[in-house]
Amino acid sequence: MVRQAGFISRKFRDLSVVFVGDGDSIALSILHLWNSRYLRHRPKQLLVLDFDERIVNAVNGFAGRHGYSHFIVAELYNVADPMPRRLLAKADAFYTNPPWGSVNDGESVVAFVNRGIESVHDRGAGAVVIAHDLSLGWAQRVLHRTQMELLENDFVVNEIGAQRHHYYLDDAPQLQSRTLLARRLRPRIGAPNSRPLNARSFIDFYGRNQHLRRGFVLDRNYLERESPGLVS
Repeated sequence: MVRQAGFISRKFRDLSVVFVGDGDSIALSILHLWNSRYLRHRPKQLLVLDFDERIVNAVNGFAGRHGYSHFIVAELYNVADPMPRRLLAKADAFYTNPPWGSVNDGESVVAFVNRGIESVHDRGAGAVVIAHDLSLGWAQRVLHRTQMELLENDFVVNEIGAQRHHYYLDDAPQLQSRTLLARRLRPRIGAPNSRPLNARSFIDFYGRNQHLRRGFVLDRNYLERESPGLVS
């Protein structure tokens, strides 16, 4: 995580960045390491979008306690829904570490990537964390599909970072990942828009029989603190 935070802080130096999901807390890590003088650079502004209210509250709470609120903010958002109009084509760059897409042909990766693409302007850039293992056929197929999706949206992959993450998964204990860095080549045609995710894409979104759902994961502890009478 420290290496990844340093990598993104350099690549997206002085840019406004939308994090489409951030379960790894890379956004906060960047700011905290920068403030602690372990990193020399940081993005100008960070927006974390996540469907888990616990993550949203944790980011905003930590930012408030440490004086980062003018650098970072988190909001509830589910990729099943259209990107809010006020966020379309506004950011300089996006970052996403999506579900691997190992059993849905990369559909979940494409969903997160497209939300990131929708959020950046016509000179925007993006970073996509993706499984990387030459011995796994599904990982190669997902990599190919992700690159094709970026190309079809007029992005070109200009760098593939070194292997950084190492995940201990039962079915792939040695699985690692790399970060694709891409940049838009030409302006989009027409006004930016966003549509709800196709219902077919919900299937096996987070793994076999782990389907995407609409709505949010609520922070029960927050509800109990703020409105104890409403939680039973």
